[in-house]
Amino acid sequence: MTIDDTWKGSRFNRWARDSDGVALLYNSLNGSLARVPEADEDVVRLAESDGIAGLPGGILAELALNGFFVPELIDENHVASSAQVARYQADDALELILLPNENCNFRCVYCYESFLRGKMRRPVIEGIVALVERQAETLRSLRVGWFGGEPLTAPNIIEEVSTRLQAIAAEHDIEYSSSMVTNGYFLTAEIRAMLFRAEVRQFQVTVDGPQQHHDRLRVLADGKTGTFDRIMGNLTDMAASDDVFQLVVRVNFDDGSKDEVSQLLHQLESIVSGDPRFAVDFHPVGQWGGPHDADLAVCDADDGHAFMQRHFVQASESGMSLKALRQRLAPFGSVCYAANPHSFVIGSEGTVYKCTVAFEDPRNHVGRLTADGDLVLDDAKFRMWTASGAEHDSGCQSCFFRPSCQGNACPLERMNTGQAPCPSTKTSIDDTLRILADDATRQVLLGMPTMPSTG
Repeated sequence: MTIDDTWKGSRFNRWARDSDGVALLYNSLNGSLARVPEADEDVVRLAESDGIAGLPGGILAELALNGFFVPELIDENHVASSAQVARYQADDALELILLPNENCNFRCVYCYESFLRGKMRRPVIEGIVALVERQAETLRSLRVGWFGGEPLTAPNIIEEVSTRLQAIAAEHDIEYSSSMVTNGYFLTAEIRAMLFRAEVRQFQVTVDGPQQHHDRLRVLADGKTGTFDRIMGNLTDMAASDDVFQLVVRVNFDDGSKDEVSQLLHQLESIVSGDPRFAVDFHPVGQWGGPHDADLAVCDADDGHAFMQRHFVQASESGMSLKALRQRLAPFGSVCYAANPHSFVIGSEGTVYKCTVAFEDPRNHVGRLTADGDLVLDDAKFRMWTASGAEHDSGCQSCFFRPSCQGNACPLERMNTGQAPCPSTKTSIDDTLRILADDATRQVLLGMPTMPSTG
């Protein structure tokens, strides 16, 4: 036997338990989640602590295949670090988050945007196309995200830019995908048809509780008119269609609506339950820098966490997908897009940002896009956003969750505090693993297995 035949437990393993007390094992380097039957738990824990002499067999072999055990010689910290370096140095992928209109037809009470700028200017449109043309020879993938304001207040810009970028991608064999964050008010059949032609097939739409609470938080710009019925009608129409798309219903809740979210889930259940195109996600309302921050009824951290977990459980029990939560456990799944050096937010006037939450923060004004497609960047500002969090933080280097967030869950918070913040998925990891394991059991009972099984 050689040293190559000696195996050890991965340093990125995390143990938890499901609702029945069965042991769970999660590995962030591979995004693997498995159940360990009671009869095998002692064997697995002993092998994890003492190592395995020789090639693993039985349950240990299955766990090794999923990355829970690795050869003794493997330096997993180096593997995680190398994966981060490779991802950040790759020059064959480009992500553009485009703001076709920085104004909005809504005035949500917790919104942080200023609405100082309007629709995208012609030189900016030409600059975006020229930028992609310049990089097309080296690109393997191009991902376009539409943001705002409200992007669907400028559908003609979305259609033109998408059509031109699609043509470049097709000519150069570039993998093209597109997504949109929209309030859903204009997501009508006619608009959807245009978006699908433009290959915009991934959406996030926010619905904040049942009608009385949603209409309190998310009103039209007149400050009076509610928006719930129109959005829910559009979601109902989408669910009834045969269209190919993915849509996350994001539910923001505050201290006044948290107890009523279950009513919304009952309504959503009748529309999207069992439809794999829809997923649900939950976030407590925060003081995100808007003019009404002092008046917001935000939940405290513990209360918000408890209700978020409860809502995920109810959504799962109602047959709604938790894909958005599951994705945060994957390698790089909790890394903020702003930390990606190949991701750029392009404002309607050509300002280049890194973050969509801090448009008025001077640190976020990292450059400009010219009409010729040049990205003129302030390197010092740019590096503040893309600097590696994990490489310079001893806590990150020893953390089991490092491959998922790499110390860059929120560069803005890191810049503000001087510390690499932990994502909520990590701080609530035991609850998250339990929820996802229980959800996987329900899916298995429906004939749709979603996680490895060891027994």
